[in-house]
Amino acid sequence: SLLYTGDVKWFKLRTAEKSRFRRADVLIIEATFGVPMYNFPSPKGVEKGLVAFVESSLDRGKTPTIYANQIGKAQEILKILEVHGYSVRTSRNIIKVAKIYEKFGIKFKNIDKDGEVLLREFRVPKVGNFLSELYVSGFGNLKLSNHADFWELMKIVEKVRPEKIYTVYGYAKEFAKILRGFGYDADPLHTGVGLGKL
Repeated sequence: SLLYTGDVKWFKLRTAEKSRFRRADVLIIEATFGVPMYNFPSPKGVEKGLVAFVESSLDRGKTPTIYANQIGKAQEILKILEVHGYSVRTSRNIIKVAKIYEKFGIKFKNIDKDGEVLLREFRVPKVGNFLSELYVSGFGNLKLSNHADFWELMKIVEKVRPEKIYTVYGYAKEFAKILRGFGYDADPLHTGVGLGKL
């Protein structure tokens, strides 16, 4: 049997169920954050940091401005802020994606053109007020990612118990080497290699 993870998380988020992993003979696992230096806070820790940033900005009379990818992270941020009672101004693109979430039962009741928090896409020009700006990403100053950190990846490998592991993306070579150090048969999968060649 073969399991391909794609972009994967171990933890449950407010907008995504906890992933379930079955035993598989072959595991193809993404390694975007496949080295130990990538150790992200728990979802509760991220939520606490996000709310603290918003409260601090508002207390100083500033508009909290949050930058995130328009798919996934932006909707997670919307939901976290909704749970904590904050209204959010955001872009048409982020709203368009939120409407897809709503078709699957995840509602966003805090989107408001006059919202107290501004949620923007990474690609828009920055406001330039660093005291009230927050960049949310696995590489940002608040670590929220749609990708598993190193320790989540290790939990997934332990749960699946594969006989063979192929690592892809990011730190694929490094993660495969680490896994071999733990006794796994692991190799990086190079771009362009079809499944028929495995």
